[in-house]
Amino acid sequence: MNIIINGFNDPLISPLLPKLLDTFSIHYCGIISDPLKTDFSKIPETEFHDFRDATFARYPIGKNHLIALDESLIKSMRETEALVLKMFDRLEPHLGRLSYEKRKRLYLHHLRYWNHVLVTKKIDLFLSSNIPHEIYDYVIYSLCKLKDIPVLMFHQSIPDFLFLLDSWENFLPEIAETYKKLYDASGNYKKKISLSERALKIWNVQTHSHSDPTPVYMKKKNLSGYLALFIEKTHRVITRVTKKQFFIHIFSAESWKIQFFKWTRFFFYLPQKIRIRLFYNFHCITPKLNEPFIYVPLHLQPELTTSPLAGVFVDQELIIEMIAAWIPDNVKIYVKENPKQNIWGRSISFYKGLIQTNNVHFISKKFSSIRLINQCLAVATATGTAGWEALFRGKPVMMFGHFFYQYAPGVFVIHNNIDCKVSIKKILSGENKPDPEKMRIYLSAIDQISIFGNHQEIYQAASLINKDENLNNLSEKLFSRIRQLGFSPAPTSGFP
Repeated sequence: MNIIINGFNDPLISPLLPKLLDTFSIHYCGIISDPLKTDFSKIPETEFHDFRDATFARYPIGKNHLIALDESLIKSMRETEALVLKMFDRLEPHLGRLSYEKRKRLYLHHLRYWNHVLVTKKIDLFLSSNIPHEIYDYVIYSLCKLKDIPVLMFHQSIPDFLFLLDSWENFLPEIAETYKKLYDASGNYKKKISLSERALKIWNVQTHSHSDPTPVYMKKKNLSGYLALFIEKTHRVITRVTKKQFFIHIFSAESWKIQFFKWTRFFFYLPQKIRIRLFYNFHCITPKLNEPFIYVPLHLQPELTTSPLAGVFVDQELIIEMIAAWIPDNVKIYVKENPKQNIWGRSISFYKGLIQTNNVHFISKKFSSIRLINQCLAVATATGTAGWEALFRGKPVMMFGHFFYQYAPGVFVIHNNIDCKVSIKKILSGENKPDPEKMRIYLSAIDQISIFGNHQEIYQAASLINKDENLNNLSEKLFSRIRQLGFSPAPTSGFP
């Protein structure tokens, strides 16, 4: 087997790599990760790419030694190109504003290099610790899809519920199939379905009024949280300065350039940041919760939840404009900015375009999202957590992306104007409202499909299992899927 492995630098999941290489017969293994976080001395016979170098398209092979790009490949990757050019927003905090020409040149370099690797190394499998969204890994993912090379990737949004999938566009259709079977077996949910401990924990968080449904990654840190973060960062710095790669990075010209911009951007972009914040706050209103409205919580950008999971709706104004085109005049659209959003994914022109759209009003970032969910007609989102929370509160969801709860009762998946028009008509008439007992069945469905585990320590902090159990669960599921693809275990692995 010839394999490319992406990520796996979180301490919780990095032990999977040597275990994987011991278990299967691997002839070539290319790893893209963080050498400052992972001890690669324990992973023999591999070729490494520092993810930082891959991010900025700094590759070990010069372009004169790479297979040239042809018309067929470039045209076949047009959809990927459109997504990736937007993903380059991720680099702007490090490099400043990037022109189209710069983005295009970097994209073509990524495309040429990874096409060369896939062809010359005869890659059989691409394995990623998350859905690819860091530019270089999305290019690899798309090339693999084009060339029919199997892809396996983890994804997680809820502690202890980890998904292993092969495509984000076709997000685990097994969930829909399992839900239907469970629904039918329940006699149209007349029989109350029992939940596992981890599913019951989610149920209680979402349905009990005294519980806090805020995701772990959105919660504000208390004093102990900041202390733990300080200790973690200190340990990370100490670990890095003891490795040769650390000095290679800090003394490189590219690193100096990035660090210079990092420390000076505050002064260059502070006035712009203040103007954007003042503009948004000036146009905020106090929501009239007793009047009909659709709640649109904006996604943090650039991030995985919109790029790539929202597809073409990564431009969130498209979501709002489509809804505005089909709602009656008496229905408002309340738009609330993500509390963690910074200037890199926003501009005053973005906000101006929104408030010039019919019936659109801004709501303060400090206003309770749960209050808006409880009083709205529906939540409209690409893949946001607010949609998941709304379903447990009897509120329908208009989804403009691909995510694990897209098959849940009460979700309208929107691809076009007809979908949007039909969904609004049903929402206004009270059709297809999510029912708590149906959501209980849906929880049971994702309980059966997902892995009982976590791929990042931020989720492990709220886990019901320890790290050893977590690793065993992940490796058992992953290795089983790899074997199903037809790859043989190593003769001495003992893997069945």
